[in-house]
Amino acid sequence: MAGLDVAAGVIAVVDISAKVAGLCYRYSREVADAKSDIERLKNHVKRLLNTFKELQKALDGQHGDKLRVTQHLRVDIDSCCSNMYNLEEKLKMGKGRKAMHRFGLRALSWPLTRSDTDKAIERITASQEVVKLALQIDTATTVQKIDLDLDLAKLPSADGAAFDSYHNQHDTHCHPDTRVALLDNILRWSKDPRGKCIYWLSGMAGTGKSTVARTLAHKFAVTGDLAASFFFKRGEGDRGSAKRFFPTIANQMVRRRPKLVPAVRATIEQTPDISEKQMKDQFEGLVLRPFTSIKSRTGSTDLLVVVIDALDECENDNDVRILLRLLSQAQRIENIRFRILVTSRPELPIRLGFNGMGQEAHQDVHLHEIAKDTIDHDISAYLMDELGKIQIARSLEAGWPGTAIFRDLVQRASPLFIFAATTCRFLEDPDWDPQEQLEIVLHYSQDEASKLDPIYLPVFDRLLSNCDDRKADVLINQFIKIVGSIVIFQEPLPVAGISRLLEVERGTVNRRLSRLHSVLDVPTDTVQPVRLLHLSFRDFLLDPTKQANFKFWVDEYQAHTFVARQCLQLLSKPGVLKQDICGLGSPGALRSTISNQTLEQSLPAEVQYACRYWIEHFIQSKGGNLWDSAYEFFKVSFVYWLEAMCVIGRLLDALAAVTLLQKKVTSSHTETISHGSQTNQSPKQDIQNTEFSLFLEDVRRFMLAYRSAIEQTPLQIYHAGLIFTPGKSAVRVAYQQLRPPWILQSPKVQDHWSALLATLEGHSHSVNSVVFSPNGKRVASGSRDKTVRLWDAESGEAVAMLEGHSDYVASVVFSPNGKRVESGSDDKTVRLWDAESGEAVAMLEGHSDFVASVVFSPNGKRVASGSWDKTVRLWDAESGEAVAMLEGHSDSVTSVVFSPNGKRVASGSDDNTVRLWDAESGEAVATLEGYTDLHQLTFSPNGSLLEPSNTDPQASQQISRTNLYVSDQWILLGSQRLIWLPVEYRPSCKAVKEQRIILGHLSGLVSVFHFDISRI
Repeated sequence: MAGLDVAAGVIAVVDISAKVAGLCYRYSREVADAKSDIERLKNHVKRLLNTFKELQKALDGQHGDKLRVTQHLRVDIDSCCSNMYNLEEKLKMGKGRKAMHRFGLRALSWPLTRSDTDKAIERITASQEVVKLALQIDTATTVQKIDLDLDLAKLPSADGAAFDSYHNQHDTHCHPDTRVALLDNILRWSKDPRGKCIYWLSGMAGTGKSTVARTLAHKFAVTGDLAASFFFKRGEGDRGSAKRFFPTIANQMVRRRPKLVPAVRATIEQTPDISEKQMKDQFEGLVLRPFTSIKSRTGSTDLLVVVIDALDECENDNDVRILLRLLSQAQRIENIRFRILVTSRPELPIRLGFNGMGQEAHQDVHLHEIAKDTIDHDISAYLMDELGKIQIARSLEAGWPGTAIFRDLVQRASPLFIFAATTCRFLEDPDWDPQEQLEIVLHYSQDEASKLDPIYLPVFDRLLSNCDDRKADVLINQFIKIVGSIVIFQEPLPVAGISRLLEVERGTVNRRLSRLHSVLDVPTDTVQPVRLLHLSFRDFLLDPTKQANFKFWVDEYQAHTFVARQCLQLLSKPGVLKQDICGLGSPGALRSTISNQTLEQSLPAEVQYACRYWIEHFIQSKGGNLWDSAYEFFKVSFVYWLEAMCVIGRLLDALAAVTLLQKKVTSSHTETISHGSQTNQSPKQDIQNTEFSLFLEDVRRFMLAYRSAIEQTPLQIYHAGLIFTPGKSAVRVAYQQLRPPWILQSPKVQDHWSALLATLEGHSHSVNSVVFSPNGKRVASGSRDKTVRLWDAESGEAVAMLEGHSDYVASVVFSPNGKRVESGSDDKTVRLWDAESGEAVAMLEGHSDFVASVVFSPNGKRVASGSWDKTVRLWDAESGEAVAMLEGHSDSVTSVVFSPNGKRVASGSDDNTVRLWDAESGEAVATLEGYTDLHQLTFSPNGSLLEPSNTDPQASQQISRTNLYVSDQWILLGSQRLIWLPVEYRPSCKAVKEQRIILGHLSGLVSVFHFDISRI
């Protein structure tokens, strides 16, 4: 029979099998002999029929197009169909029925011999087994794929970061005759078993780094060696930061290497919010552990390459430093050949990062050090190819533009490929004659003050051609409004979104962009965003030195002010933001139930943009006379904006933005006070800013209080939020009318927010030690769950979990500069950690029993530890080497502290003594007797030893009346009792930093209080 496609073949088999089964049934009723053979064949045909019906259902189902193995069964299905047709022909009863009618029932006989029947059953069984096996494989694969998709949904990726993403499809690769030696060098590095883990390709803007990275990513993908790629791009949302770097990398890795799935899934199951954790946790859980879990093939080492482009466009220098430090740890992956290619400009933070990891970890190539002849050759090859295409497409004379001009262009371009690429795009503009365009390019001297001028000034010459002064002014204003906004956008928008946000007719936007295709990527697809082809165009337009003599110069502050104003106006329009914007209905409905279609309809791209970035633009604008508008927005639309941010999964961003805005408003108020009449603000404005700052503090408290609820169930903003918020809260007063009318009576609440700023949840056992960082921005806590956790003291967000101890953590402390954390544990060790990255720096071993107390010296060079082994030990904080062992106590040492000048160490012990030691020599200086419960000692600023810090303040005259203090049941100011602590809030440990208090609890929670002592 002629070949059928799989679906048609399955239908044919189902149809013919049903007919054969019917014939067998008739024979079983009407034929006396061969009953056993007939029954056997009938049963096998029925099973075949059921199997193919199952296959038909699967093919018609939701995942039918994913049944890859089944889709390749065409030959087997054709064969089965032919066999069943042949069997039908043999069983047809045509002549038999006539004979039976003439001679009676016994005239009908079974047409198959026993051997024929066996062969038919054998063929049927073989076909059935092939189909069942294919279905099993496809079903397992589909289930795994669905499970994987569910897992990966918890790993939010940076949109467009992969080299082969839709957004990057028009980006160029290296011409075959360019960068030949460089590409070969990098490919050889990747395959060299002795090659270094990281290859850093650096070069100044426009030298073609991204093109090289894209070309190599493609080559590695073709050979199956690419693990993942991340192309940073400032101004493109998550591509401009490291926040989504490791989740994006992991998302790509598991799709390319299914062997990584179990390890990545285990991380997600253990830490569902891994994408919100610190980069160290993300790296270890999503990269390091999964890769080390891979078993390489016997006798071989798999090659896996990660390509990272434009690291300099990552906006946070600290993130860059941490990222490079973490990537250097990839050397620990030994079971596969793991390689990382990084490209960037040679910016200082990146240079320092590579210098810090050591030469054994990376190999460098700097594009500006490549021989000029090589660069000229590559640019020449590129220009020859591109200009040749233009010459043919525009029917120019052969040899255009001529040897002399060609050489001139090569020299002008070298060493900037961006010059060559922009020039070619400029020349191929269909609206202009290429020769005239070329003359404009050649008009600009190579001696221009800025290297970018010869690249971009020709583009602007064309914008004003044939314009009178009035028309030129209109065009320039429109350009600054539209393109000036595009270059400072935090994330690109499509033309329609730009039009609606900026309130400029779409036709006007299209006309202004139509002449800029050589510098902007303007898609024909109206839903795709407009992008900068190269970041140097932004640098060119915003260059402050061009203010006086460049008509199209964009004032960055004014651009931010304009966009911030447009964002606020858009969000303030009726119906743009409202209660239950996505129609969730139920107060407890999860935001995860909102479909993408509903989200895009309810919150279009420009509205999402305005929600996410209006505060960023406001801050960048330095206020820009928008204070009143911003304050009014919070008083009228805050809860609607908060709901929208929750719906799009950006609550943490909203909290961070409000915190920054409050600092901005507060600093403005402070500047007014300090500068007096020198400021431009009126007394009325100053009062409004003070009110605004207080309102923002209330907003921040509201977000912190209900974060855990509204992050997943946004409508709880109007329910739990407005029910339990203090009665005189500014947010409650402003939005009281939004409380659900069906709540007739609600609990009585306090009038004002309590001093309890946040409860930090994360520890799984009691908290033994808490401490503030020196600048008060971080909190560290040590717990019986064997971990140290770092927290943001402002937001309460978990910053890091420091794992390594094998027993209870008894004591934690920050170094004086806040860069290190020290922890002592019942595992008899002291550990040092990097406070920024959370990485373990050193493990200090020597104690023979529990370490109860740890402390840094005032200069941070020494570490002291007290132990139940009755000793105090001094250590070098940099090397981790033991410096001295101080012996003399007759029982466990429970507390150690350095004097303010670092010359003395004091230790308290269960032997009821305090001993003083010389910090340099380790010699005993004095023994003070008669103390009890010595778990925390404190020196006064002048160096005289005070009572243990948990002494009753009424019994100590050395406690200032302005000092906050915690007793067992009370928070006090000096000897004045302020707040009684219920049983569940009584601390197992505590720390005080100026006007803040942190309490650790046996429950594993950490409470943070913030007071304004001036109001007490």
